Amino acid sequence: MLELLHSLVHALKSRMHHAMQEGGGDVAGLAGMEARSLGFIARHPESTQGELVRHSGRDKGQIARVVKRLRELGLIEQVEDPVDRRNVRLRVTPAGDALHRDVHRLRKRAGAQALAGFDAEELAAAVALLERMKGNLE
Repeated sequence: MLELLHSLVHALKSRMHHAMQEGGGDVAGLAGMEARSLGFIARHPESTQGELVRHSGRDKGQIARVVKRLRELGLIEQVEDPVDRRNVRLRVTPAGDALHRDVHRLRKRAGAQALAGFDAEELAAAVALLERMKGNLE
């Protein structure tokens, strides 16, 4: 079962990679980790780089490079924390928000393709099983 889950995740990532390359424009130039990081920052405005590290499970160096690249592309900006000036907060720019919406649309399309033919009961059962598995690991 775990091997099947791994294959499923890999297939979804591959589908997203191809969709982003075929999508053209700015989406095509974004790596998977960059797209996921942009999505996290879009969903969690004013988050810190440390929060992104914890969420992604990646090391600080890798996330620092991703954040630097997203800043260079003009997709995110750093703002000073009003409470603690030592902290830097991240937020998407208007260009980053538009690109995030494009990536989200592609992700929804890939998800819909993966879930095609399942009824509501099957989806609810699958979600319950996956949540239970996740809980077992936490």
